[in-house]
Amino acid sequence: MLWLEKLSPPLITCGRALYCKNPIVYVPVNENIEGKKKSSQVQGTQLLRVRQGRRFARAPLTDPRVIFWWQDVVPTLEIRRALGELVEGIASLGHSSSLVRVEIVDRLEELELTVLPDEYGNMTMRTPYPGRLDELCSAFKSNPNYRPPLARKWTTYKVKSNDMTIRHGSHGEMFIFRLSGSAPFYLPIEYSGTIIDVWRRALVQRADQPPSAMITGHAPGSSLEDPKPLKGPYMALLPLADIGHRYARGHIMGLAAVLPVEIEKQERESCLTALRRVKKLNLGELGEWSLEPCDASERRKALQVETWTQSSRVWVSVTPFVFGKYPKRLWDGDAEKVIQEACLIAGLPEPADVSISQYSFILGVPPSFRFPGLPQKSGRPKRFHIHVRLVFAEEVQGPVLVGVGRHRGYGLFRQIGG
Repeated sequence: MLWLEKLSPPLITCGRALYCKNPIVYVPVNENIEGKKKSSQVQGTQLLRVRQGRRFARAPLTDPRVIFWWQDVVPTLEIRRALGELVEGIASLGHSSSLVRVEIVDRLEELELTVLPDEYGNMTMRTPYPGRLDELCSAFKSNPNYRPPLARKWTTYKVKSNDMTIRHGSHGEMFIFRLSGSAPFYLPIEYSGTIIDVWRRALVQRADQPPSAMITGHAPGSSLEDPKPLKGPYMALLPLADIGHRYARGHIMGLAAVLPVEIEKQERESCLTALRRVKKLNLGELGEWSLEPCDASERRKALQVETWTQSSRVWVSVTPFVFGKYPKRLWDGDAEKVIQEACLIAGLPEPADVSISQYSFILGVPPSFRFPGLPQKSGRPKRFHIHVRLVFAEEVQGPVLVGVGRHRGYGLFRQIGG
């Protein structure tokens, strides 16, 4: 394991998913419900156990083999023997329900590498790094029931394609956290501005001091009396809500931190350190909520990275687009020009078509006037915002963040068909 920690991220060969099944499977539970001894007989046995329905998503691949390949790496006989003992003890990968059989492959023959490390990729995977084994052992010794600590190294991958490179914006790597709280209510997406502000302040307080400009969004030399915005993108914080289907309620299910594509390694580490340290948010009257990092086992669509990063030509706002300046003629084309310019500022291509409306273009999102305005400096009016539909001439890869509020939870877009 210590030898594996020092290797670079692997190349991957795997097949395409043909379809996905998510049936209900009734499995025995380990604890009594509400302190009462309830039981049912498992067919064919004398075991009396309560069974509850659970869903286990599964999808067959065009090729059942998945190969992780480290190029130009030749282990010694001793390491080769140790690796053989290690893989014999692996029963699952990523999640306990994902059963696998692992063996060592000495060479690739007639296999095409399909998933490659790429800083502009739309898939993020945990990869080993020196010290990871010590982190896991220390966490287990302190509390065997505690979840493994969030990995400090994530690598972005991209599916190999013969197509032209897909365009993307200034932000790329996304880290998602699910929200859970004791309060008997949901957090409407209209509260996203307040929640994001609380999260940002918590990150600034828990970060290594002085906090990185990637976290604060303030240029060096800023002060409370004279804040100077950072020129260029910094870490964006976003609300992830239950939207896009006929039963969507529009409540916030989780939060996401999205890092700029061009970020220094040290600044990236500073952001991840702060994200690991903030585990709770006190939202006052809205209660206290816990933040828990999501992994590949997450089944809720809103909390999956692919939901927000898959490429498309058509993107619609989830939280309203915020104008940097109030358009002279809102419904006569001036607003569309401002939005097109904002797309270029965000690193995106200029959209071929722009539509605006007070009402959302996607199910589950409330009208723009139900969102509070984004505040400006003291004495200035709040900024104007509205819902937007963007159509590009080519496919654009997410996340798509546009407008002056794109770092603060506004201007988040999601793709739709078309």
